[in-house]
Amino acid sequence: MSLTSKRMLQFVMLCGGACALSASATDTPVIADSFEYVGPGFGTTNGVVGMKVAQYKCQPYGSLNEFTNFVWTSGTGDRSELVAADAANQNYAASQRPMEGAPTNLVLKLETEGQTLTRSADAPHNFLAGDPIYIDTLVKFTPSEDNPVIDDSNVKVAVFVNTNLHLVVFHGTDGLGSIMTDTGTAISTSQWYRLTILLGSNPAWMFPGFKVYLDGLALTTAQGYDDFGNQPGPWFINPSADNTVNAVGVQGTGMIDELVIADHIGNDGPILLTLDWDFQDNGLFSVTAGELPVAKGGVVEAGTEIVIDANDWYEIASVTGAGDAAYTGLPAPGALVNASTGTVHATAAQTLTIDVQPYSASTGISTGLGGGLPADKVAAWALGNGLSSSALTEAMLDDYLCSLAPGTNPQLKIVDMVVNNDTGMATITVGSTGNAVDFDTINGTLVVKTAATLEDLLSEPARSEYDVTLQLNATAMIDVDMAGNNFIKACIQ
Repeated sequence: MSLTSKRMLQFVMLCGGACALSASATDTPVIADSFEYVGPGFGTTNGVVGMKVAQYKCQPYGSLNEFTNFVWTSGTGDRSELVAADAANQNYAASQRPMEGAPTNLVLKLETEGQTLTRSADAPHNFLAGDPIYIDTLVKFTPSEDNPVIDDSNVKVAVFVNTNLHLVVFHGTDGLGSIMTDTGTAISTSQWYRLTILLGSNPAWMFPGFKVYLDGLALTTAQGYDDFGNQPGPWFINPSADNTVNAVGVQGTGMIDELVIADHIGNDGPILLTLDWDFQDNGLFSVTAGELPVAKGGVVEAGTEIVIDANDWYEIASVTGAGDAAYTGLPAPGALVNASTGTVHATAAQTLTIDVQPYSASTGISTGLGGGLPADKVAAWALGNGLSSSALTEAMLDDYLCSLAPGTNPQLKIVDMVVNNDTGMATITVGSTGNAVDFDTINGTLVVKTAATLEDLLSEPARSEYDVTLQLNATAMIDVDMAGNNFIKACIQ
Protein backbone atom coordinates (compact mmCIF):
# COMPACT_ATOMS: atom_id res chain seq x y z
CA MET A 1 0.00 0.00 0.00
CA SER A 2 1.32 3.42 -0.93
CA LEU A 3 1.15 5.94 1.89
CA THR A 4 1.96 9.61 1.73
CA SER A 5 4.65 11.04 4.02
CA LYS A 6 1.92 12.65 6.11
CA ARG A 7 0.55 9.20 6.80
CA MET A 8 3.95 7.72 7.61
CA LEU A 9 3.52 9.05 11.08
CA GLN A 10 2.54 7.85 14.46
CA PHE A 11 1.87 10.03 17.43
CA VAL A 12 -0.02 9.83 20.69
CA MET A 13 -2.10 12.76 21.85
CA LEU A 14 -4.33 13.58 24.76
CA CYS A 15 -7.40 15.70 24.30
CA GLY A 16 -10.10 17.49 26.24
CA GLY A 17 -13.71 17.59 25.17
CA ALA A 18 -16.93 15.63 25.34
CA CYS A 19 -15.27 12.32 26.20
CA ALA A 20 -12.87 12.18 29.12
CA LEU A 21 -11.23 10.07 31.80
CA SER A 22 -12.41 9.30 35.29
CA ALA A 23 -11.68 12.04 37.81
CA SER A 24 -11.78 9.77 40.86
CA ALA A 25 -8.80 7.89 42.21
CA THR A 26 -9.01 4.18 41.55
CA ASP A 27 -6.86 1.10 41.93
CA THR A 28 -8.06 -0.20 38.58
CA PRO A 29 -7.10 1.23 35.19
CA VAL A 30 -9.48 3.59 33.46
CA ILE A 31 -8.49 1.96 30.17
CA ALA A 32 -6.76 -1.41 29.77
CA ASP A 33 -6.69 -2.85 26.25
CA SER A 34 -4.52 -5.90 25.66
CA PHE A 35 -6.15 -6.75 22.26
CA GLU A 36 -6.09 -10.39 23.33
CA TYR A 37 -8.60 -13.23 23.24
CA VAL A 38 -10.27 -13.20 26.65
CA GLY A 39 -12.38 -16.38 26.53
CA PRO A 40 -15.72 -17.87 25.51
CA GLY A 41 -18.72 -15.67 26.03
CA PHE A 42 -16.88 -12.35 25.96
CA GLY A 43 -18.09 -11.44 22.49
CA THR A 44 -16.33 -8.56 20.76
CA THR A 45 -14.17 -7.96 23.80
CA ASN A 46 -12.24 -10.95 22.44
CA GLY A 47 -9.43 -10.01 20.12
CA VAL A 48 -8.80 -12.22 17.09
CA VAL A 49 -6.44 -11.96 14.14
CA GLY A 50 -7.95 -9.78 11.42
CA MET A 51 -10.44 -8.01 13.73
CA LYS A 52 -10.89 -4.39 12.73
CA VAL A 53 -10.20 -2.04 15.61
CA ALA A 54 -13.72 -0.63 15.28
CA GLN A 55 -15.04 -4.08 16.28
CA TYR A 56 -12.79 -4.51 19.30
CA LYS A 57 -14.81 -3.90 22.49
CA CYS A 58 -17.75 -2.77 20.38
CA GLN A 59 -21.49 -3.18 21.01
CA PRO A 60 -22.99 -5.35 18.23
CA TYR A 61 -26.54 -4.78 17.07
CA GLY A 62 -28.76 -6.07 14.28
CA SER A 63 -28.24 -9.27 12.32
CA LEU A 64 -25.95 -8.17 9.47
CA ASN A 65 -22.68 -7.89 11.43
CA GLU A 66 -23.63 -4.33 12.30
CA PHE A 67 -22.07 -2.82 15.39
CA THR A 68 -21.42 0.43 17.16
CA ASN A 69 -18.26 1.36 19.01
CA PHE A 70 -17.90 4.32 21.33
CA VAL A 71 -14.54 3.01 22.57
CA TRP A 72 -12.36 2.91 19.44
CA THR A 73 -13.51 5.40 16.82
CA SER A 74 -12.04 6.76 13.58
CA GLY A 75 -13.02 8.16 10.22
CA THR A 76 -14.04 6.33 7.08
CA GLY A 77 -11.26 4.33 5.48
CA ASP A 78 -9.34 3.40 8.64
CA ARG A 79 -7.75 -0.02 8.08
CA SER A 80 -6.27 -0.59 11.54
CA GLU A 81 -6.69 -4.18 12.73
CA LEU A 82 -5.47 -6.79 15.17
CA VAL A 83 -2.57 -8.95 13.99
CA ALA A 84 -0.31 -11.61 15.47
CA ALA A 85 2.47 -10.23 17.66
CA ASP A 86 6.06 -10.56 16.49
CA ALA A 87 8.86 -12.10 18.53
CA ALA A 88 10.23 -8.69 19.56
CA ASN A 89 6.94 -7.89 21.23
CA GLN A 90 6.53 -11.28 22.88
CA ASN A 91 10.12 -11.19 24.17
CA TYR A 92 10.07 -7.54 25.24
CA ALA A 93 12.41 -7.25 28.25
CA ALA A 94 13.55 -3.61 28.43
CA SER A 95 11.24 -3.07 31.42
CA GLN A 96 8.02 -4.52 32.79
CA ARG A 97 5.13 -4.54 30.34
CA PRO A 98 2.19 -2.16 30.91
CA MET A 99 -0.08 -5.16 31.56
CA GLU A 100 2.40 -7.55 33.13
CA GLY A 101 1.09 -11.13 33.01
CA ALA A 102 -1.37 -10.57 30.15
CA PRO A 103 -1.14 -12.78 27.03
CA THR A 104 1.14 -11.46 24.29
CA ASN A 105 -0.36 -12.99 21.16
CA LEU A 106 -2.01 -10.00 19.46
CA VAL A 107 -1.19 -6.35 18.79
CA LEU A 108 -2.93 -3.47 17.02
CA LYS A 109 -1.49 -2.69 13.59
CA LEU A 110 -2.20 0.93 12.61
CA GLU A 111 -3.26 2.03 9.14
CA THR A 112 -5.40 5.08 9.84
CA GLU A 113 -5.30 6.37 6.24
CA GLY A 114 -4.97 9.98 7.34
CA GLN A 115 -7.65 9.67 10.01
CA THR A 116 -7.18 9.93 13.78
CA LEU A 117 -7.98 6.72 15.61
CA THR A 118 -9.23 7.55 19.10
CA ARG A 119 -9.52 5.46 22.26
CA SER A 120 -11.81 7.30 24.69
CA ALA A 121 -13.17 6.78 28.18
CA ASP A 122 -16.28 8.09 29.84
CA ALA A 123 -15.64 10.88 32.41
CA PRO A 124 -13.26 13.87 32.68
CA HIS A 125 -10.00 13.77 34.64
CA ASN A 126 -8.41 17.05 35.69
CA PHE A 127 -4.75 16.10 36.10
CA LEU A 128 -3.84 19.52 37.53
CA ALA A 129 -6.50 19.73 40.25
CA GLY A 130 -6.80 15.97 40.80
CA ASP A 131 -4.44 13.02 40.72
CA PRO A 132 -1.84 12.74 37.96
CA ILE A 133 -2.77 10.50 35.03
CA TYR A 134 -0.59 7.95 33.25
CA ILE A 135 -0.77 6.77 29.65
CA ASP A 136 1.21 3.57 29.29
CA THR A 137 1.66 1.39 26.19
CA LEU A 138 4.05 -0.61 24.04
CA VAL A 139 4.87 1.00 20.69
CA LYS A 140 6.62 -0.01 17.49
CA PHE A 141 7.28 3.29 15.72
CA THR A 142 7.18 4.19 12.04
CA PRO A 143 9.14 7.35 11.13
CA SER A 144 7.53 10.45 9.63
CA GLU A 145 9.00 12.33 6.72
CA ASP A 146 7.41 15.56 7.95
CA ASN A 147 6.46 16.93 11.31
CA PRO A 148 2.73 16.61 11.93
CA VAL A 149 0.56 19.69 11.83
CA ILE A 150 -1.23 19.86 15.18
CA ASP A 151 -3.79 22.63 15.23
CA ASP A 152 -6.14 21.20 17.85
CA SER A 153 -5.84 23.39 20.96
CA ASN A 154 -6.94 20.47 23.16
CA VAL A 155 -3.89 18.32 22.41
CA LYS A 156 -1.81 17.94 25.59
CA VAL A 157 1.16 16.03 24.20
CA ALA A 158 2.18 14.29 21.00
CA VAL A 159 5.19 12.12 20.20
CA PHE A 160 6.48 10.74 16.91
CA VAL A 161 9.68 9.63 15.22
CA ASN A 162 11.30 11.82 12.55
CA THR A 163 13.47 10.86 9.57
CA ASN A 164 16.56 11.02 11.79
CA LEU A 165 14.95 8.20 13.78
CA HIS A 166 14.78 10.44 16.85
CA LEU A 167 11.83 10.67 19.20
CA VAL A 168 10.17 14.11 18.91
CA VAL A 169 7.87 15.63 21.53
CA PHE A 170 5.18 18.24 20.90
CA HIS A 171 4.79 20.50 23.93
CA GLY A 172 4.13 24.03 25.11
CA THR A 173 6.46 26.92 25.93
CA ASP A 174 6.53 29.49 28.71
CA GLY A 175 5.33 31.98 26.11
CA LEU A 176 2.07 30.01 25.77
CA GLY A 177 3.05 28.74 22.34
CA SER A 178 3.90 25.21 21.22
CA ILE A 179 6.98 23.64 19.64
CA MET A 180 8.38 20.31 18.47
CA THR A 181 11.50 19.18 20.36
CA ASP A 182 13.85 16.54 18.98
CA THR A 183 14.90 14.70 22.14
CA GLY A 184 17.92 13.15 20.43
CA THR A 185 16.73 9.72 21.59
CA ALA A 186 17.49 7.20 18.85
CA ILE A 187 14.64 4.88 17.86
CA SER A 188 14.85 1.55 16.03
CA THR A 189 11.89 0.79 13.74
CA SER A 190 12.27 -2.94 14.44
CA GLN A 191 12.16 -2.57 18.22
CA TRP A 192 9.25 -2.32 20.67
CA TYR A 193 9.39 0.41 23.31
CA ARG A 194 7.42 1.04 26.44
CA LEU A 195 6.08 4.59 26.14
CA THR A 196 4.74 6.09 29.38
CA ILE A 197 3.41 9.62 29.73
CA LEU A 198 2.71 11.21 33.10
CA LEU A 199 0.44 14.25 33.15
CA GLY A 200 0.49 16.29 36.33
CA SER A 201 2.03 19.50 37.64
CA ASN A 202 5.63 20.58 38.04
CA PRO A 203 6.42 20.80 41.80
CA ALA A 204 8.08 24.23 41.51
CA TRP A 205 5.79 26.17 39.24
CA MET A 206 2.65 24.04 39.57
CA PHE A 207 2.14 24.50 35.84
CA PRO A 208 0.28 21.75 33.97
CA GLY A 209 2.92 19.58 32.41
CA PHE A 210 4.01 16.10 31.53
CA LYS A 211 6.95 13.72 31.48
CA VAL A 212 7.76 11.20 28.78
CA TYR A 213 9.33 7.89 29.75
CA LEU A 214 10.87 5.47 27.27
CA ASP A 215 11.40 1.99 28.68
CA GLY A 216 10.97 3.44 32.18
CA LEU A 217 13.51 6.28 31.81
CA ALA A 218 12.36 9.90 31.82
CA LEU A 219 13.57 11.97 28.86
CA THR A 220 15.43 15.14 29.83
CA THR A 221 15.88 17.96 27.33
CA ALA A 222 17.13 21.53 27.24
CA GLN A 223 13.53 22.65 26.64
CA GLY A 224 12.29 20.77 29.72
CA TYR A 225 12.30 21.91 33.35
CA ASP A 226 13.49 20.34 36.59
CA ASP A 227 11.54 20.28 39.87
CA PHE A 228 12.84 23.79 40.68
CA GLY A 229 11.56 25.22 37.39
CA ASN A 230 15.05 25.45 35.87
CA GLN A 231 16.25 24.09 32.54
CA PRO A 232 17.20 21.46 31.51
CA GLY A 233 14.85 18.89 32.96
CA PRO A 234 12.21 16.20 32.30
CA TRP A 235 9.07 18.35 32.72
CA PHE A 236 7.45 19.62 29.50
CA ILE A 237 4.84 22.38 29.57
CA ASN A 238 1.32 21.44 28.51
CA PRO A 239 0.65 23.15 25.14
CA SER A 240 -3.08 23.32 25.92
CA ALA A 241 -4.89 25.63 28.31
CA ASP A 242 -7.24 22.76 29.15
CA ASN A 243 -6.19 20.47 32.02
CA THR A 244 -8.62 17.61 31.45
CA VAL A 245 -7.94 14.40 29.58
CA ASN A 246 -10.37 12.26 27.63
CA ALA A 247 -8.65 10.13 25.03
CA VAL A 248 -5.60 8.81 23.29
CA GLY A 249 -5.40 9.32 19.55
CA VAL A 250 -3.06 7.65 17.05
CA GLN A 251 -2.48 8.46 13.43
CA GLY A 252 -0.56 6.83 10.61
CA THR A 253 1.22 3.48 10.66
CA GLY A 254 3.02 1.46 13.28
CA MET A 255 1.91 -0.87 16.06
CA ILE A 256 0.74 -0.56 19.66
CA ASP A 257 -0.04 -3.06 22.38
CA GLU A 258 -1.27 -3.09 25.99
CA LEU A 259 -2.71 0.42 26.16
CA VAL A 260 -3.33 1.45 29.77
CA ILE A 261 -4.63 4.74 31.16
CA ALA A 262 -4.82 5.04 34.96
CA ASP A 263 -4.20 7.36 37.89
CA HIS A 264 -1.33 5.15 39.05
CA ILE A 265 0.99 2.59 37.55
CA GLY A 266 2.10 0.62 40.61
CA ASN A 267 4.27 -2.40 39.91
CA ASP A 268 3.59 -2.27 36.20
CA GLY A 269 5.54 0.89 35.39
CA PRO A 270 7.86 3.58 36.65
CA ILE A 271 7.33 3.75 40.41
CA LEU A 272 7.56 7.37 41.48
CA LEU A 273 8.78 8.12 44.99
CA THR A 274 8.16 11.47 46.66
CA LEU A 275 11.11 12.98 48.55
CA ASP A 276 10.08 15.04 51.55
CA TRP A 277 11.42 16.42 54.82
CA ASP A 278 9.75 17.55 58.01
CA PHE A 279 11.25 21.02 58.23
CA GLN A 280 10.38 23.95 56.00
CA ASP A 281 13.91 25.16 55.32
CA ASN A 282 15.19 22.96 52.55
CA GLY A 283 18.41 24.99 52.41
CA LEU A 284 20.05 22.69 54.96
CA PHE A 285 20.95 20.20 52.24
CA SER A 286 20.51 19.44 48.56
CA VAL A 287 19.28 16.39 46.68
CA THR A 288 20.21 15.71 43.08
CA ALA A 289 19.25 12.92 40.69
CA GLY A 290 21.24 12.65 37.50
CA GLU A 291 22.85 16.01 38.36
CA LEU A 292 19.40 17.64 38.41
CA PRO A 293 18.12 19.12 41.69
CA VAL A 294 15.10 17.58 43.40
CA ALA A 295 12.90 19.96 45.40
CA LYS A 296 10.92 19.23 48.57
CA GLY A 297 7.93 17.21 47.41
CA GLY A 298 9.68 16.29 44.15
CA VAL A 299 9.48 12.79 42.70
CA VAL A 300 12.08 10.33 41.44
CA GLU A 301 11.69 6.87 40.00
CA ALA A 302 12.38 3.76 42.04
CA GLY A 303 15.90 2.62 41.21
CA THR A 304 17.16 6.18 40.76
CA GLU A 305 20.53 7.08 42.24
CA ILE A 306 20.36 10.25 44.28
CA VAL A 307 23.02 12.34 46.02
CA ILE A 308 22.21 13.93 49.39
CA ASP A 309 24.67 16.68 50.29
CA ALA A 310 24.19 18.39 53.66
CA ASN A 311 25.50 21.83 54.58
CA ASP A 312 28.52 22.28 56.85
CA TRP A 313 27.94 20.99 60.38
CA TYR A 314 24.85 18.97 59.42
CA GLU A 315 24.54 15.20 59.31
CA ILE A 316 22.11 13.09 57.30
CA ALA A 317 20.46 11.46 60.29
CA SER A 318 18.14 9.14 58.37
CA VAL A 319 16.23 8.48 55.16
CA THR A 320 13.07 6.58 56.03
CA GLY A 321 10.18 5.50 53.85
CA ALA A 322 6.52 4.73 54.14
CA GLY A 323 5.57 1.18 53.23
CA ASP A 324 8.56 -0.63 51.77
CA ALA A 325 10.19 2.52 50.40
CA ALA A 326 13.87 2.59 51.35
CA TYR A 327 17.19 4.26 50.63
CA THR A 328 20.46 2.34 50.31
CA GLY A 329 23.49 4.60 50.26
CA LEU A 330 27.16 4.95 51.10
CA PRO A 331 28.07 6.10 53.55
CA ALA A 332 24.84 5.10 55.23
CA PRO A 333 22.97 7.96 56.93
CA GLY A 334 24.02 8.45 60.53
CA ALA A 335 26.21 10.48 62.87
CA LEU A 336 28.67 12.83 61.09
CA VAL A 337 27.59 11.63 57.61
CA ASN A 338 27.57 14.88 55.66
CA ALA A 339 27.02 13.45 52.15
CA SER A 340 25.64 10.15 50.87
CA THR A 341 25.09 8.62 47.44
CA GLY A 342 22.60 5.80 47.02
CA THR A 343 19.50 4.36 45.40
CA VAL A 344 15.82 4.68 46.30
CA HIS A 345 13.69 1.53 46.28
CA ALA A 346 9.99 0.64 46.51
CA THR A 347 7.41 -1.63 44.95
CA ALA A 348 4.71 1.05 44.95
CA ALA A 349 4.47 4.84 45.05
CA GLN A 350 5.54 5.97 48.52
CA THR A 351 7.20 8.87 50.34
CA LEU A 352 10.81 8.94 51.54
CA THR A 353 11.55 11.40 54.33
CA ILE A 354 15.05 12.84 54.70
CA ASP A 355 16.04 13.96 58.20
CA VAL A 356 19.03 16.29 58.56
CA GLN A 357 20.27 17.72 61.87
CA PRO A 358 23.38 19.40 63.33
CA TYR A 359 26.19 17.04 64.31
CA SER A 360 24.97 15.09 67.31
CA ALA A 361 27.99 12.94 68.26
CA SER A 362 30.79 14.01 70.62
CA THR A 363 33.32 12.22 68.44
CA GLY A 364 36.55 14.18 68.05
CA ILE A 365 37.00 15.80 64.64
CA SER A 366 39.74 17.86 63.03
CA THR A 367 38.96 21.40 61.93
CA GLY A 368 40.80 24.66 61.45
CA LEU A 369 40.59 25.06 65.23
CA GLY A 370 42.70 21.95 65.73
CA GLY A 371 42.17 18.22 66.09
CA GLY A 372 40.20 16.07 68.50
CA LEU A 373 37.47 18.57 69.34
CA PRO A 374 33.92 17.21 69.93
CA ALA A 375 31.86 17.42 66.75
CA ASP A 376 28.57 18.41 68.39
CA LYS A 377 30.13 21.33 70.30
CA VAL A 378 32.12 22.59 67.32
CA ALA A 379 29.01 22.41 65.11
CA ALA A 380 26.82 24.26 67.61
CA TRP A 381 29.44 27.00 68.08
CA ALA A 382 30.10 27.38 64.34
CA LEU A 383 26.40 27.46 63.44
CA GLY A 384 25.71 29.93 66.22
CA ASN A 385 28.33 32.24 64.77
CA GLY A 386 27.55 31.66 61.08
CA LEU A 387 30.91 30.05 60.30
CA SER A 388 31.55 27.55 57.53
CA SER A 389 34.06 24.76 58.03
CA SER A 390 36.64 26.58 55.88
CA ALA A 391 36.35 29.73 58.02
CA LEU A 392 37.73 28.19 61.22
CA THR A 393 41.30 29.07 62.21
CA GLU A 394 43.59 28.36 65.16
CA ALA A 395 43.18 32.00 66.24
CA MET A 396 39.54 31.21 67.07
CA LEU A 397 40.36 28.32 69.40
CA ASP A 398 40.22 30.44 72.57
CA ASP A 399 36.87 31.90 71.49
CA TYR A 400 35.49 28.40 70.82
CA LEU A 401 36.75 26.99 74.13
CA CYS A 402 35.16 29.90 75.98
CA SER A 403 31.99 29.75 73.86
CA LEU A 404 32.39 33.36 72.71
CA ALA A 405 32.11 35.08 69.36
CA PRO A 406 35.19 34.98 67.11
CA GLY A 407 37.57 37.84 67.83
CA THR A 408 36.60 38.21 71.51
CA ASN A 409 39.99 36.78 72.57
CA PRO A 410 39.19 36.46 76.30
CA GLN A 411 41.96 36.35 78.91
CA LEU A 412 41.53 34.33 82.08
CA LYS A 413 42.85 35.72 85.35
CA ILE A 414 43.08 34.63 88.97
CA VAL A 415 41.25 37.42 90.72
CA ASP A 416 41.71 36.06 94.27
CA MET A 417 43.66 33.36 96.07
CA VAL A 418 43.50 32.27 99.74
CA VAL A 419 46.19 29.83 100.99
CA ASN A 420 45.87 27.66 104.08
CA ASN A 421 49.49 27.22 105.22
CA ASP A 422 48.55 24.43 107.59
CA THR A 423 46.97 22.21 104.93
CA GLY A 424 48.73 23.46 101.83
CA MET A 425 45.37 24.00 100.11
CA ALA A 426 44.62 27.13 98.15
CA THR A 427 41.24 28.43 97.09
CA ILE A 428 41.49 30.47 93.90
CA THR A 429 38.85 32.55 92.18
CA VAL A 430 39.13 32.58 88.37
CA GLY A 431 37.56 35.26 86.21
CA SER A 432 38.15 36.79 82.78
CA THR A 433 38.75 40.14 81.22
CA GLY A 434 35.50 42.04 81.06
CA ASN A 435 33.77 39.13 82.78
CA ALA A 436 33.21 37.82 79.23
CA VAL A 437 33.45 34.11 80.05
CA ASP A 438 30.35 32.30 81.27
CA PHE A 439 31.98 29.31 82.96
CA ASP A 440 28.64 27.50 82.92
CA THR A 441 28.53 27.32 79.12
CA ILE A 442 32.16 26.94 78.05
CA ASN A 443 32.97 24.34 75.40
CA GLY A 444 36.30 23.49 76.98
CA THR A 445 37.25 22.34 80.48
CA LEU A 446 38.54 24.68 83.19
CA VAL A 447 41.80 23.19 84.54
CA VAL A 448 44.62 24.29 86.85
CA LYS A 449 48.37 23.86 86.47
CA THR A 450 50.72 23.81 89.46
CA ALA A 451 54.52 23.71 89.53
CA ALA A 452 57.45 24.17 91.89
CA THR A 453 59.18 26.69 89.61
CA LEU A 454 58.08 29.19 87.03
CA GLU A 455 60.16 27.37 84.48
CA ASP A 456 58.23 24.17 85.15
CA LEU A 457 54.95 26.04 84.89
CA LEU A 458 55.88 27.49 81.51
CA SER A 459 56.94 24.09 80.20
CA GLU A 460 53.31 22.99 80.61
CA PRO A 461 53.47 20.03 82.97
CA ALA A 462 50.61 17.53 83.11
CA ARG A 463 47.32 19.27 83.62
CA SER A 464 45.04 18.33 86.47
CA GLU A 465 41.28 18.87 86.68
CA TYR A 466 39.68 20.17 89.86
CA ASP A 467 36.19 20.56 91.19
CA VAL A 468 34.86 23.95 90.18
CA THR A 469 32.34 26.02 92.12
CA LEU A 470 30.67 28.61 89.88
CA GLN A 471 30.10 32.08 91.23
CA LEU A 472 27.29 33.72 89.24
CA ASN A 473 28.91 32.33 86.07
CA ALA A 474 31.36 35.23 85.82
CA THR A 475 33.89 33.64 88.18
CA ALA A 476 34.76 30.16 89.39
CA MET A 477 36.22 29.04 92.72
CA ILE A 478 38.62 26.08 92.78
CA ASP A 479 40.34 24.32 95.70
CA VAL A 480 43.89 23.41 94.74
CA ASP A 481 46.50 21.35 96.62
CA MET A 482 49.66 23.49 96.54
CA ALA A 483 51.85 21.14 98.62
CA GLY A 484 55.37 21.27 97.16
CA ASN A 485 54.37 23.86 94.55
CA ASN A 486 54.88 27.60 94.45
CA PHE A 487 53.20 28.58 91.16
CA ILE A 488 49.66 28.16 89.85
CA LYS A 489 47.87 28.85 86.57
CA ALA A 490 44.23 28.42 85.43
CA CYS A 491 43.24 27.83 81.81
CA ILE A 492 40.48 26.41 79.63
CA GLN A 493 41.47 23.57 77.32
